[in-house]
Amino acid sequence: MIADFFNRYDFWIRVVVLVLTLTVGVGFLIAGAQAAMASGIVRLRPATTLTDNVIRLGDVFEGLSEKADHVLGPAPAPGQEMTLNARTLLRIALALDVSWQPETSMDQTVLRRAASIVDEPAIRATLEKALRDKGMEGRFDVSYAGLSGGIALPPDQPATVEVASLSIDPAQDRFTAEIAAPSVAAPLRRVTLNGQIERIVSLPVLKTDLRSGDIINAHDLVWIEVPARDVSNDYLVREDDLAGMTPRRILAAGKPVKVNEVESPRMVERGSAVTIIFKNGAMTLTAPGRSLQDGAKGEVIRVVNAASARTIQGVVTNGGEITVQ
Repeated sequence: MIADFFNRYDFWIRVVVLVLTLTVGVGFLIAGAQAAMASGIVRLRPATTLTDNVIRLGDVFEGLSEKADHVLGPAPAPGQEMTLNARTLLRIALALDVSWQPETSMDQTVLRRAASIVDEPAIRATLEKALRDKGMEGRFDVSYAGLSGGIALPPDQPATVEVASLSIDPAQDRFTAEIAAPSVAAPLRRVTLNGQIERIVSLPVLKTDLRSGDIINAHDLVWIEVPARDVSNDYLVREDDLAGMTPRRILAAGKPVKVNEVESPRMVERGSAVTIIFKNGAMTLTAPGRSLQDGAKGEVIRVVNAASARTIQGVVTNGGEITVQ
């Protein structure tokens, strides 16, 4: 009997302890929830643009009631970025008692430093102006090594650049320039560029395909710009070299034309009647004749004088006219 009594007593004691434990636990949970509600939910910022030179805890997490201004370390250079992965973020949260943990191992935040960017078109334009000031003439482009993506400056600086020094090798069309951003007087960045000068030549080309017998006129031509190194000596480079000519065969539009691809159009055909013009000082005589050859303007061909049956040579001057000096 006594043993049964103590067994029942021990059972009820355990029940009471369990109830108290659950009650206290629920109390702690409620208190914790209330504290969390009071302080807000801490969330990870997926990306932040930094305007200062340091990273603060508030740049990484939002919803912090305190410690938002705690400095974690130096910020990336202007224009650069830094990625903090889930493991690093968890270490920060544990070290600074931040109530956050990653949902997946892929959680991360990207911290980008704000910047004022001097882009490459602005750099090239500055270099071209400096080269012209040094005496470079005509059309040209510049290319260089040692810099890509422009120059990043702090966001409060103007996106400008100036040439501090410049030397040119005219034989090789190369240059070396030191540029300073945002200015020579207040340089935050200095960069030395080794570059190439690419001279540009304008060439006349056809708008549309033309074939033998078509006469090329000025309105058939457009101009393209090509690097001078790609222009061979047999390319026609003037409008006058093409106007009035005819292709020897089909000429494609948009391609430079070579000397041997065009000819003067035929003004006289073999066997056709011609007018022979004899010139001797101020005296001019004419006689009928017959052409023995095809001829374009300016070519020397053989003709037969119909009156004397003599074969002579003359220059095709106009349609059906052969001039003999």
